[in-house]
Amino acid sequence: MRCYGEAHSNPFIDHCAVCMPHWGWLQSPRPNKDLAGLIMSRKNPCEDGEWISIYLSNLAGIDGDKYATVCEYHGNMITSRTKALAISAMRNPAEWCNKCEVAR
Repeated sequence: MRCYGEAHSNPFIDHCAVCMPHWGWLQSPRPNKDLAGLIMSRKNPCEDGEWISIYLSNLAGIDGDKYATVCEYHGNMITSRTKALAISAMRNPAEWCNKCEVAR
C-alpha cells in the first residue's frame, strides 16, 4: 500500500504526517535519559526547542496521581490518573501551564 502524503513528493518536508503521525515524540531515552521515572517526552508546541515530559510520579518524587506531565521549561506540572490523560495534557500544555499559555 502506497502512502500519498505530501512529504513523499516534496524534498523539503522531512517527515510524512500520514505515515509518521508521532514524529518528534521520543520514548525514553531523550537528551537526559537519567531522569527518574521518565516515561516519554516530546517537543513543547508552545516553546521552541523545549520539552514536555511524562513521569511516573512515585519514581520522580512527585505527589499526586500516578502520572505527572511536566513543562520542563517553566517547571509547571499536572498529575493524571491514567497515561491517556497524561498524554492528552502533553499535547496542549497551554491548558495547564500558565506561562505556556502566555507564550502562545
